[in-house]
Amino acid sequence: MAEYVQLAANAVEGEKTSGAKVLAATWRETIKEEENGVTRVLRAMRSRRKKVKGKTSRSDLARAIHYLANQHRHGRMNYPQALKRNYPIGTGITEAAAKTVVGVRMKRAGARFSQHGGQTVMLFRAAVLSERFDSLHRELHATYTAAVAA
Repeated sequence: MAEYVQLAANAVEGEKTSGAKVLAATWRETIKEEENGVTRVLRAMRSRRKKVKGKTSRSDLARAIHYLANQHRHGRMNYPQALKRNYPIGTGITEAAAKTVVGVRMKRAGARFSQHGGQTVMLFRAAVLSERFDSLHRELHATYTAAVAA
C-alpha cells in the first residue's frame, strides 16, 4: 500500500520533493488511522487527476488509484480494524517468518530437497515454530488413517 501511495504523491507533487513526502505520509496515516481513510484518500487522489502533468505521472496516479480501489473493494484495507485487533498490517512479520522457516532450515549447507520434501519440511517447521504442531498432527492423523476390515 505504501508503495502505491508514494507513487501517487510523487505524481501529484513531483518525485523526491518534500511535498510528495509529506503528502504520502499524510495519506498513509489517514488510511491506517481513520475508519473511512481509504475512501478519503481515493477521493483526494481522484480530485488531483486533472492537475497532474505528464503522461508518466498521470499513468502512475491512475495505477495507484486502481490498486487502492481494488484492494479496498476486496476488503483488504481495513487497517483501523486490524490495528484494534492487534493484527499485523505490514509485510515485516511475513518476511521474518519466511526468513525463519525457509532461510534457516532450507538453506543449510548441504541441504537438498525435492519440491514435495521441501514443502513437507517447511510445513512441520512452521507448525513447530507457531506452536501448532499438535493440531497439525491431529489433522494429519485424521487424514491418513483409514479403517481396515479384519
